[in-house]
Amino acid sequence: MAFGDALNDLEMLKKIYHSFAMGNGLVEAKKAAKYVTAGVDENGIYEGLKQLKLI
Repeated sequence: MAFGDALNDLEMLKKIYHSFAMGNGLVEAKKAAKYVTAGVDENGIYEGLKQLKLI
């Protein structure tokens, strides 16, 4: 599982099966990730974990 939002995260987001782009992230990150979650200031990691029913 990986969470990212910027250009330096693209390779990671493409390789990790459960990859999340943060809602406030770059468009490129959102295209590279499997899922898009809420922004950093909107509890994005928590919301992403809820999407996968891990919490």
